[in-house]
Amino acid sequence: MSTKAEQLEWRRSKVVEMRARGLSYGEIAQQLQVSRSSIGSDVQYLRQQAKGTIKEYATDHLPEQYQVCLVALDSIIKRAFDILET
Repeated sequence: MSTKAEQLEWRRSKVVEMRARGLSYGEIAQQLQVSRSSIGSDVQYLRQQAKGTIKEYATDHLPEQYQVCLVALDSIIKRAFDILET
C-alpha cells in the first residue's frame, strides 16, 4: 500500500497532466475525487516548486550558458569576417 506522501505526489503529477490538457480545477477535482480546494493547494505547491526550479536554473546554470553563447557568437563573427576577407 502506498503512503500518503506517495499518493499526494501521484495526485500532483496528475494535476499537472490535467492542467496541461486545459482542465479546470473543478474538472480535475471531480476526476480525482477530491475537493476543489485540494486541487488549488496542489497547484499552489506546484507553482512554488516551479519558481524554485526556475530560480535555481537562472542563478546556477544560465550565467554559464550565457557566457558560452557569447564566446560562440564571437567565434562565429570572427569566422564570418575571415570568410569575407578571403
